[in-house]
Amino acid sequence: MSTASVIEQAGEHSDDAERRAFRAFGEVIRITTELFGEVHVKESFDPEFAEEKYVVFVVRAPGTSKELMALERQWIEQVRQVARNWESFRLSLRPLA
Repeated sequence: MSTASVIEQAGEHSDDAERRAFRAFGEVIRITTELFGEVHVKESFDPEFAEEKYVVFVVRAPGTSKELMALERQWIEQVRQVARNWESFRLSLRPLA
């Protein structure tokens, strides 16, 4: 196989990976919106590991602590099904006052 073929195939795999990542992100947005309504998205990181970036979905919802925890578990289970690297996503769930 020629170098050009290898480079071309690598580019195709990269494009496929980008498409899958974009679709997964769209699915996570859909899931989050269906469960919580309005969602804000921001990038964040752990100060101890600044090179590790996270996508944080900031949402608000009514309910008791128990109900909110159940919603959070439901979000995690649904996101896990559509996103291979679901660990890169974080949910910031704030109760409505």
